[in-house]
Amino acid sequence: MQFNVSDETTIGYEIYGEGKPLLFLPGILGSKKTYDLVLGDLPKNRMCIVTEYSGQGETVYSQNRRQEYFCVEQHTENLIALLNHLKIGEFDLIGLSYGSVIAINLAKHLGNRVNKIALLSVLLCNKTVHYKNWNTLWGECSHDLDKFTRISLGLLFSEQFLAEMQDPFTTMRQSYSEFSEEHLQAFRFNLKSASSYDIPTAFENLDQEIICIHGETDVIHPAHEVKAYLGKVGKTDILDVIPDIGHGLHVEAPELISQKISDFLGI
Repeated sequence: MQFNVSDETTIGYEIYGEGKPLLFLPGILGSKKTYDLVLGDLPKNRMCIVTEYSGQGETVYSQNRRQEYFCVEQHTENLIALLNHLKIGEFDLIGLSYGSVIAINLAKHLGNRVNKIALLSVLLCNKTVHYKNWNTLWGECSHDLDKFTRISLGLLFSEQFLAEMQDPFTTMRQSYSEFSEEHLQAFRFNLKSASSYDIPTAFENLDQEIICIHGETDVIHPAHEVKAYLGKVGKTDILDVIPDIGHGLHVEAPELISQKISDFLGI
């Protein structure tokens, strides 16, 4: 399904099941299909709303391709418009990677409408040298799909998972071949937006109950950095680190992630 936010912007979404709303926000290269492996039995108890951002999947977006159409604030504004269109009151929220940034900002804007928040492969420390290095590298190599594929594999998945896959490069390369230059331009804009948004301030001001589910071998945002940051703000108790799993934990261990979400939400 698609929702026309304006004459220039459309965002895609799907709804599965009935019950209290549970909103799923994908990562920077995601789409409505991001959570296919994670949903499991969740729609038996909840209305699961799976979305994508302008410039992802089948979504239509401004032909002007300006930065302001692909940023944390604009994606948040679009999602609020969608939630209002669907007449969604209170809801729980799941955000993956870049989606964790959108989730934090959405909760900041909607306050008590957002109940519990599960942040998967959360991005919290976006001002470190490590963050800036991989962010720059990923954006620059997106002009060459072969190079983009190789870099993405190393950033997204654990060595153990890649070793168990049969020809991961070919599998990922075929998937990336579906990206148009417009998709990749939106990706680069979103990378820039994520690096400039003040994540810590927004995160530290949230009142909702939160869990951060993180892979121990995450390359994009190392688990030790997340733990150190949460320690500084007195929130280490909300961190759940999964051994031997990388940034793409929704692909590496979907059933485990689904169970952890269910346990957190009391489903």
